[in-house]
Amino acid sequence: MAALRLLLLCLAGLAFAAEAGPAGTGESKCPLMVKVLDAVRGSPAVNVAVKVFKRTADGAWEPFAEGKTSDFGELHGLTTAEKFVEGVYRVELDTKAYWKELGITPFHEYAEVSAQMLWWWLLIPAHAHSAL
Repeated sequence: MAALRLLLLCLAGLAFAAEAGPAGTGESKCPLMVKVLDAVRGSPAVNVAVKVFKRTADGAWEPFAEGKTSDFGELHGLTTAEKFVEGVYRVELDTKAYWKELGITPFHEYAEVSAQMLWWWLLIPAHAHSAL
């Protein structure tokens, strides 16, 4: 049953907004914000390592930004509007380290979500959500 519970981990994220900032502040103008939720525990996923990649013209993935989620399960300040240009991006979440930190045997190494950014205000995700 524990393995099935691990499968219920919903990693919801990639809330892209023009004025994303730390919860309650509204200070940042970062166009990219990632939020990770732990559906098994019913809380934000804290201290999850996040890596963002951008697809190059030849189809390779180059590192774009990285960080760790806050106590709210959020990661802000990943990039600027000038650098966040039209293209395809991939967000990789280190779920293995997250579960190990909680003392739970991980099922997946990582979770990823790919999305195409057409304009700063429009994002078309390749997946509506990721569920493990």
